[in-house]
Amino acid sequence: DINVLQQSTFGIVCKDVNILLVGATQSFFDSAVYVFVLLWSSMLRQASVRSGIERVPFGQIFSAYMMSLMIGSCVQDMISRISRKYVLLCLSVFMILAAACLSLCTLQSVKSNPISLVLLFSIFEFVVGVYKPVLTNIRSVVIPCHVRSAIMSLCRVPLNLKVILTYSAFSAGLCDQDF
Repeated sequence: DINVLQQSTFGIVCKDVNILLVGATQSFFDSAVYVFVLLWSSMLRQASVRSGIERVPFGQIFSAYMMSLMIGSCVQDMISRISRKYVLLCLSVFMILAAACLSLCTLQSVKSNPISLVLLFSIFEFVVGVYKPVLTNIRSVVIPCHVRSAIMSLCRVPLNLKVILTYSAFSAGLCDQDF
């Protein structure tokens, strides 16, 4: 019965702090990724206009982001082969790096420089490449298999709310349109 599954899923999440932490981590980090996906091209276009660049090579830049993502995934694989006990520490450091990169993007000197933005966004994508396989592994260890998909769906509710509210705030002019 679907109601029993929903109640047991919610109960499992509330009883196990590790599951709650994994869900919160996924919700917060993935919402940052989704907002990035929605806004990176606008930020880059505005920085290019400020710098007098007429044509932005979005395809090449997107390819650079995907390369950064792949390199991050390869680095994570190398770290996990060297020592599994340092994977979480490395992930924490990389997530702090991601937050720093996105924070730097709000500085006037950076948001007016398209090259700086591309570099910072590439570093962020690198961190996403590290994050995805680590979180997948953590989920497989922490969350019971029989309720994993239900729990992950439950964690996507706040994720999607954050993305919708952030994007709506930008669209409505409630946030600085000049990024």
